[in-house]
Amino acid sequence: RKRTALPPPVDESNETLPQTFSEILDDEGIQQHYVDSDGEQSTTAFIVHNIHCPTCVWLIESHLASQPGVVDVKLNYRTQKLKVSWRSSEISLSEIVSRTQSLGYGLVPYSSTAISEMVNSQHQDLLKRMGVAGVFGMQIMVIAVALYSSAWTSIQSEYEELFRRLSLLFVLPVLFYAAAPILAGAWRDLKQRTATMDVPIALGLIIAFFASLTATLSGSGEIYYDSIAMFVFIQLIARFLEKGAYRRMTDRITSLSASTPNHANRLVDPDQVHSAVVVPALRLVAGDFVLIKPGEAIPADGEIVSGSTDVDEALLTGESNVVHRTIGDAVFGGSINVSSAVVVRVVRPSADSALASIVKLLEDSMSGKPSSTRLTDQIAGYFSATVVMIALCVGVFWYWSGDTNWLSYPIAVLVVACPCALALAVPTALTAAVNSAAKRNILIARPDAVQALAKVNTFLFDKTGTLTQSQARLIRTDIFGQLSRSEAHDVAALLSAFSDHPICRALASSLESEGTEVVEVDIEHGGGIAGCVNEKRYYLGSRSYIASKLPGAIDKISEPSDQVGLIAYLSDDTGVLAKFHFDNPLRGDALRLIGRIKELPAKLALVTGDRQSEAERVARELNIAEVHWGCSPKGKLNIIRSHQNLGECVAMVGDGINDTPTLAIANVSVAPARAQQIAKANADVLLLDDRLELLATARNLAEFSVKVMRNNTVWAIAYNLIGISLAAAGFVPPLAAAIGMSVSSILVVGNSLRITAYEYVNT
Repeated sequence: RKRTALPPPVDESNETLPQTFSEILDDEGIQQHYVDSDGEQSTTAFIVHNIHCPTCVWLIESHLASQPGVVDVKLNYRTQKLKVSWRSSEISLSEIVSRTQSLGYGLVPYSSTAISEMVNSQHQDLLKRMGVAGVFGMQIMVIAVALYSSAWTSIQSEYEELFRRLSLLFVLPVLFYAAAPILAGAWRDLKQRTATMDVPIALGLIIAFFASLTATLSGSGEIYYDSIAMFVFIQLIARFLEKGAYRRMTDRITSLSASTPNHANRLVDPDQVHSAVVVPALRLVAGDFVLIKPGEAIPADGEIVSGSTDVDEALLTGESNVVHRTIGDAVFGGSINVSSAVVVRVVRPSADSALASIVKLLEDSMSGKPSSTRLTDQIAGYFSATVVMIALCVGVFWYWSGDTNWLSYPIAVLVVACPCALALAVPTALTAAVNSAAKRNILIARPDAVQALAKVNTFLFDKTGTLTQSQARLIRTDIFGQLSRSEAHDVAALLSAFSDHPICRALASSLESEGTEVVEVDIEHGGGIAGCVNEKRYYLGSRSYIASKLPGAIDKISEPSDQVGLIAYLSDDTGVLAKFHFDNPLRGDALRLIGRIKELPAKLALVTGDRQSEAERVARELNIAEVHWGCSPKGKLNIIRSHQNLGECVAMVGDGINDTPTLAIANVSVAPARAQQIAKANADVLLLDDRLELLATARNLAEFSVKVMRNNTVWAIAYNLIGISLAAAGFVPPLAAAIGMSVSSILVVGNSLRITAYEYVNT
């Protein structure tokens, strides 16, 4: 059918639709997708466009922080991620965006896709500008050779004038297109009465250009077209290399984010595979059942309830071999179902999956800013203004000295003194370190962790699940009460379902009868679990836990001092009912890890809540001299503090909920791949596969990265001090200053890239 009439006009009086961009930003329905709010304080993140140097970061942070109602502002130079917290009662989001845009910066809501698009767009833009600067710069340099040769050979005046005018023609696209971001950044900063790195660079370029233009039109005087072209070209190369490591990291984040499927086959009836309906993966919630066919990606973390298959978990663990998973086994979102169809019960939706947690940690690790970077950002902001003043004084001095070439000296000072190398010294090395660690399945979740890990001289290890295998094995059950062996197993299994401790996982797998509900559950992390089963109160836990609930009852059960293995007790309000014996062997690579750490050298200590005999057995097998047993979470905290009070830098390695307080207080916290979610959330370093040796690899990599950071910083400071002195004294012409400044930045970036190629670690 064809339209026979015009469509009805839009009702512009409909006040339910946002009419302005400000109304869109402040609309509560829209904000719920990208703003976290607790009613009083709100937080959101944006990607900021047009950031060219670390002092742009200082400008935005200081400007927004001065606004009433803004609680916190953090802008990362490398990721260009702006995180803002504000009190909604004092300032609106639209006002914050407007304040930022008034500085000349654009904002886009933060997402992994937006990061990738921004980085790729910047990559293409830099390539185009580099191409223009390179092509026209080569023509200018060829002409410059002819003009320089006129100093010792004769050249006809008409040809000299022609070469000068051709150079002017060729430098225009270099200055006003290739160098446009530098000029625009400087103009924006001057309007805000601030001085970033773009200001001295742009001043040097503009002064050199107009001085050259005057010399070209008058037919006498020095021209600096070759210096302008060379400087812009090398400066763009430095910025391109600087973005390279960050681009590789964003590509990894994008590939991880894209590995989760967009849709899932949700089962309306869990017992009928033909009842599957296709739904967006983001709509899956805990308790949903999904059908995963061979070749499909798993949409969310879950547990197999029907079937068995081989799963490719390479994206999460880095292991190329597939692993067999069957009923009761956990599977993770983003993994690939290789062989057979299975039904999976969703445990965590895709937004909260292990893969989503890894992506978030990667983003946070790139968005965080170490203390050393914050210091260099502040220095760069004041340094740029100081350089302009020094250049002005140098120009006045040489002018009053009667030097006919006086203008070249302040130009050289402006160009040579740009603190790009200093500002890049730590961020580029940090980006390379995080990227290199990620390639080795080591996730650095906190920027300062790289420098802290390099200083670690004491490693404290939790035992169960960290140095020993994450799955204990029930080998014997002693019965003391009226419950039968199977009834004791069932009660213990029902209580164990509320914990992820290796003992609880072993007991939970022994459940024979289902359908019984546990109520009034009380969990004491590091101790035990209490709950009511069939209206009767039961307790499951360590000897000390049972003793605290039933004083005197546990004393009737003997326990040899030399008994090894893990022990758990089950009791009710009348007495001890059962004693469970578990075998918990060492992890296969635990001994190799300890050997590598001793080579550093570093102190080692075992900290566990288990009995003395079991702790000493593990310590003896691993050759660890310092052992602490029977430790509560508070006791572990005191042990860490005692080491820190001795001036030691402590790394804590743990995997359980009871390790969370110690992970928080340690100088560096490390969580293995199989650690519980809360332990991973509190860890500075997360090992993404089951190889404990990755901890030693991370330590070696961090130590090498810090050496590179120090080299970069020393070189940048030395270059600026020496370069400014020589330029002010007239020993550095503008061309040499341009080359020196850009080469110093390239050297810093190139030195940082050594971290990515570092292979002298045992991976």
